[in-house]
Amino acid sequence: MRDLASGSTSHPTHSGLLRTFYRAVCVRSVTDLSPDESASTLFRFFRSKHVTELRLIFWLGVIVAAISLFCLLMCLAGSAEGPLRTISTYAGPLLTAAGVIVAWAYRSASTRLGVVDLFACEISTICRVATILDAGKRFVELYEDLLQANGAAPPAVTAGEAAIARSAYAFVAEEQYFPVFDSNARDLQLLEAHVVNNIVEFYTYMKAARDCMRKLAALPDLVAGREARRQAILSVVYMLYLANESARLSVRDLVEFEPAEAERTVTILVTELKCYALLVCCFEPEDHRYKRLRLRLEDYQKEVYRLHEKVDAHADHRDWEKARRTLQELDERFLEVQLVAQGAAGGGGDPVV
Repeated sequence: MRDLASGSTSHPTHSGLLRTFYRAVCVRSVTDLSPDESASTLFRFFRSKHVTELRLIFWLGVIVAAISLFCLLMCLAGSAEGPLRTISTYAGPLLTAAGVIVAWAYRSASTRLGVVDLFACEISTICRVATILDAGKRFVELYEDLLQANGAAPPAVTAGEAAIARSAYAFVAEEQYFPVFDSNARDLQLLEAHVVNNIVEFYTYMKAARDCMRKLAALPDLVAGREARRQAILSVVYMLYLANESARLSVRDLVEFEPAEAERTVTILVTELKCYALLVCCFEPEDHRYKRLRLRLEDYQKEVYRLHEKVDAHADHRDWEKARRTLQELDERFLEVQLVAQGAAGGGGDPVV
């Protein structure tokens, strides 16, 4: 058996099991737990926000079992009188029922935490792939290239050149990229409403982004229809932005191990901020979309500061290394956002970094 605290392989002992259970119940600070302990269902059961009501039922079952056992022992010792003797009559069935309740609560919590982990993993992986491939940046560059070419005369192209150009926009979805959501959507009812909202929004925006990519690939004329293509690319960027925003909020709700939450949030923000930097300067100030986008700028500043504060506070901790290595890219994207947002608003002054 692998010891949760040290990671070494050893045979289970009563003292080791009691120590593990003691740490699971009594150690409240997540920073005092090892990565293995933080990932353990036993440890998460006693501190995860996703199983609060199940934890309450568990403790109620433990209290009923303790009272029943106490009354039963008092009855066997001949010291039970009055109410104690009455309770001791039903102590056996109560003790059995309490054991069933405790086992059900822990099993239900394990199932719910499994659902949380599945969706957290799939959402994080999809966003990580988008960031690795720099999907947001690629579509932003396509948009900017078309914007710069808007005033130029359409060049003459051959059929072969048009086919090559069209391949840059081609989109063929041959894989199912959301197997967890497709197979476990009904399990979302186990989670809190605001958590479900963010998860469903992510998948909805991602599917909308794929539809926008299909629409972009289906546009017939690569040269004459620049404006239609530009609008189609802008729609893709907008859907990617909203999907990453929902993913970031989902990760905040689903991932409770702080180093992992910070690293995944930084990874998502790298793509999210790239899309935001384009969107915030694509709409007129009177447009409701621009007003909604501008509202997010202060939230981004708070989020970047929060991540820096957490990562800097654990500068020498190995678990925070991945988040720390990605912060530089995040700072560059956030600086770009501030410069673009100030330019779009006609503001001046130095950006806050």
